[in-house]
Amino acid sequence: MQNPAVSVVMAEFNTDPLYLEESIASLVNQTFRDIEIIIVDDGGSTDLAGISARFSDPRIRILGSVGNRGLVQSLNRGIQSARGDYIVRMDTDDVAAPDRIEKIHAFAVANPHFTVVGSLAVEFSDTHGTGRILGRPGEKLARHIMRGDAPIHPSVIFRRKDIIDSGLYEEFHRAEDLALWCKLVLAGRRIFVMNEVLLNYRVNPADYKKRTLKHRRGEIKARAFYYPKLGAGPYEYLFVIKPIIAGALPSKLVIAFRNRFILGQTKDPIP
Repeated sequence: MQNPAVSVVMAEFNTDPLYLEESIASLVNQTFRDIEIIIVDDGGSTDLAGISARFSDPRIRILGSVGNRGLVQSLNRGIQSARGDYIVRMDTDDVAAPDRIEKIHAFAVANPHFTVVGSLAVEFSDTHGTGRILGRPGEKLARHIMRGDAPIHPSVIFRRKDIIDSGLYEEFHRAEDLALWCKLVLAGRRIFVMNEVLLNYRVNPADYKKRTLKHRRGEIKARAFYYPKLGAGPYEYLFVIKPIIAGALPSKLVIAFRNRFILGQTKDPIP
């Protein structure tokens, strides 16, 4: 069997089955067909075999559980098992636009000087149909990434070889993407975000419980480790303090602040 052009890599741990089925459906129905869909079982209770069987699509590959190893090890396992030259990231509760992979793969192939290519995303939840646009288009230099202007992690495509050569993801809890972007920029790799909304990014109110201070230690450590290497100035170091402040605030206040001052214009989720 010929290797696919693109491998979609998702790590799964106790995703709501309805969300997971919606996510997989958005992938099997992509306009770009030359893909494999790798779902790494991180030791949860979800019936991945039963859910995938309902699609009857041989492009879906389940990597069986080897225990609850966490997101980083699951993603690294998926990337190492992938057969495509390009890896598309996606979370198991997000929904891709029908032409997401077609557009982002075409851009990546036409612009090989970029190791990572992301897109804009629209945030949505079960309670709010209209969400905010996440991300800012353009090339992401060190100063952008240090100031929080980085790719939306599940929106990206990257060359598999480049990520393996860089040492894959590192164990910075809930900041593995930030650490990867920093590491790639330090190695002279280039990152770009397309000016197109290609992903519905699910964020329910309960997700903010994962953004408390105890869950932000990995982000603080990643910033403290990489910012000196990237030549951070006083302004960039404020972003080391930011997760400490945000993690100490009530979730309702953080949501209100993000909606008022940080996120972009509103948009309905992609149909």
